[in-house]
Amino acid sequence: MPQPIETSFESNDGNLRQVVQYDFSSFSETEPANSMLLSLYNIWESLCGDAVMPRAEAFASGKLSILRMKNDISLLDVSSPNPWNFKIVTQTYLFRGDAKEINHDGFIRDIPELMHSRATMRECIKARQAVAPLYHELFMNFSGASQHFMQVSLPLSNADGLVSHLLFGTRDIVSWIN
Repeated sequence: MPQPIETSFESNDGNLRQVVQYDFSSFSETEPANSMLLSLYNIWESLCGDAVMPRAEAFASGKLSILRMKNDISLLDVSSPNPWNFKIVTQTYLFRGDAKEINHDGFIRDIPELMHSRATMRECIKARQAVAPLYHELFMNFSGASQHFMQVSLPLSNADGLVSHLLFGTRDIVSWIN
């Protein structure tokens, strides 16, 4: 793995979360050739054209349908200036080999684990400020369920060229129940 550029650790009510951020220039060398995260990034990059990031509407056209069959992908609406008003637009996750999709207008503050909602909010703010993809390694333990995974955060723009949505993709390294 490349050298981390930032590491954060949070603990609350027995839940643990460690996030290691890497320089995005290491992304293509670090991710396996068959990685969904690499495929997701390649789709994102191909839709950029001459812009810094693609328009959010580009991902409403079914570009993610194949990836959603196998992987954890979330799309967040981050257009509100209030950090607690970021909304989960759609979320696909794997559970025992089956992909489940959740479509809702839930606010980030409604995520049951407050620590997770705060961390997601910080990630959204960081991505909006960077206006560039972010690459992380995460170690988490929530209510006895442990996970170790890689995550890419990809910004999407509105008609004014401002970050309005974030596309998150995750690749499990290890998941287990204690």
